[in-house]
Amino acid sequence: MLVGHSLGSTFVHYATSRDGAGRVAGVALLDPVACLLHHSTTTGEFVYSSNQASLEEALMDFVFKKELWSSIVVSRNLPWHEASLWPADCSPQTPTLVAVGARDLVVAPTRVRAAFGSWQARLRGVRVLWMEQGAHGSWLADEAQGAELVAAVRSLRREASRGGRRLRLPRLRANERARDGGERAAAVAGKPGTQQKLGDLGI
Repeated sequence: MLVGHSLGSTFVHYATSRDGAGRVAGVALLDPVACLLHHSTTTGEFVYSSNQASLEEALMDFVFKKELWSSIVVSRNLPWHEASLWPADCSPQTPTLVAVGARDLVVAPTRVRAAFGSWQARLRGVRVLWMEQGAHGSWLADEAQGAELVAAVRSLRREASRGGRRLRLPRLRANERARDGGERAAAVAGKPGTQQKLGDLGI
């Protein structure tokens, strides 16, 4: 299972979209920049915004948006058409958790919740964790939010594990039943008088 936070969600999407062998069982995207990357809130906040009304906003602006290497990646080295995640990219075989805070100033939280919390997205295995008091990365310092997020990721891991078994076991069991049935038929056919009994039954 892969977990990505903020800009890291784009790299998780890269890896998942290239996972031809089906090794990724589940995906957790925390404060995901990858979700609706085209939205003006995300692009504007990373590239253009310079208005910080409080110390908290100024700190988030530097740590999450204007830090040198993050800024270079977003402005110059991000293949946007590959980094952006849409609900249609998700699959029930690889369940996805999207965790977003209502006070997030980097992504567009209400738009993300509307798009990835729809019934169409849910049918594609998407679950949204909406943190009412959450800001971008605030769960790192908030114990209650952190515990809620950990519980959601663990739940996703269990769901992904069950989904993997559902995908694999029926085929194995069918093969086992066919093999066992053949062995039993051969054993029965080898017993004295079996052919006569089968003939009497019309088999």
